Amino acid sequence: MKTQLYKTNKGMTLVEVMFTVAISTMVLCTVVSSSMYFSKSFVTVSNYTDMNQNNRNVIDTMGKRIRQTKSLISFSPTKLTFKDIDSNTLTYSYDALNKQIVQMDSKGTNVLLRGCDSLNFQIFQRNPSNQFTFYPATTNTAKIVSITWKTSRDICGEKINTEDIQTAKVVIRN
Repeated sequence: MKTQLYKTNKGMTLVEVMFTVAISTMVLCTVVSSSMYFSKSFVTVSNYTDMNQNNRNVIDTMGKRIRQTKSLISFSPTKLTFKDIDSNTLTYSYDALNKQIVQMDSKGTNVLLRGCDSLNFQIFQRNPSNQFTFYPATTNTAKIVSITWKTSRDICGEKINTEDIQTAKVVIRN
């Protein structure tokens, strides 16, 4: 006895094609949106890492030089001038127009940090109060310099979660 084979259709119906296109479109949209999200996240994390490294280098440089100075000569919230170990002047200032922290000494001018949105210096006496805060100082009694700044970067032309705030207190040792 012969078995009869069923006749198979060689094409797809319109409903099957529409269903396949709809599923494929949803999968493609998910892949594209996920890749865009992950690439933006990667850029943001890279940005934070780079800013953090730059900020750490600046505070290391400033801290080392300030600790070794003899005394504070002049003070403003955006500019400090010291007499360094060789009796030369050492100045740290904030250039708001170019968003830079600048170091000036006997060797010349050096831009320490770019992309700085704000900077604030404060000076204190060395002895703390009972609340573990420090007493404000005058230029000739200053032994602690507080430095606070905020940096930011743009991602695709927009400032999106790319701010980093740094603060440090540096003790003048001499």
